[in-house]
Amino acid sequence: MKKFLVCLACLTVPLFAEIPALLSEDVNSLLDTYDTPTLTLISNELIQLAAKEEKAGDFKLASEHLKQAILIREGIGQTQTKAHASLLLFSSSIFQKSGNSCEASRLADKADQTFASLGRFRFSEIAKKDRDSYSKECSALAFK
Repeated sequence: MKKFLVCLACLTVPLFAEIPALLSEDVNSLLDTYDTPTLTLISNELIQLAAKEEKAGDFKLASEHLKQAILIREGIGQTQTKAHASLLLFSSSIFQKSGNSCEASRLADKADQTFASLGRFRFSEIAKKDRDSYSKECSALAFK
């Protein structure tokens, strides 16, 4: 059964890759359908897909896939880990590149808080710097 679910996840992820944006209802449907290991696999595949999209310069699509990965991780309770904080920090960079500095600032702030709660203060400082930079960009856009 476990092999079936893993194979099903492998088949499912490329289908999701074709859809520009999963809505939160779609993520909720995934959460209701699959077990935690399969959801983790799907989340990891979305992150890898976003990394490829970043290299190709498609920051908008990469940010959508990262948003989905974050929603899945939050849905299965994987939020207080270094991996999740790193995902948030990576996502903040992609959102900033896609032109959404306000969301980038919010994500960097969440990454900072998570790193700090885990005692990863060096990474927390990096996230703080990013948050401050993105926050300035966001404020500048608000005054335009």
